[in-house]
Amino acid sequence: MKLINFASILTSGIILLSSMQESGSTFKYTYQIKGNSYSPKDSVNLYYYKEKLIDKYEDLVFTLKEDYVGEFIKTNIHEFDFDKKCKAKYINGTILLIVGEGKGSLIEGKLRINSCDDSVIREKIYLLDIFK
Repeated sequence: MKLINFASILTSGIILLSSMQESGSTFKYTYQIKGNSYSPKDSVNLYYYKEKLIDKYEDLVFTLKEDYVGEFIKTNIHEFDFDKKCKAKYINGTILLIVGEGKGSLIEGKLRINSCDDSVIREKIYLLDIFK
């Protein structure tokens, strides 16, 4: 009886701790990138645009105070229009990139507020570099 009670308390504690980890303001902004089509080439291009978006976001935002980030992104959303095929929008804390007609795959993720955030946001797929 005591073992079952201890196990339920331990499980409840683990769930509580894991939910507290995400509740901070580490990831206030997100991104979504909608591809042109479902072709393999367009799917690989999504990760190219993802890297460019994260790099541009970090260049623009990491020097700002957190209170100004949202307004700054709204005002400078054109900075994320990387080429003629890519159109950027800012909707409720999300940077949305539409590549081409935007009828393909979708990738999404979270953006850090500053360079000191400890959570990993880039997961590099090295196999995709072969096909570039």
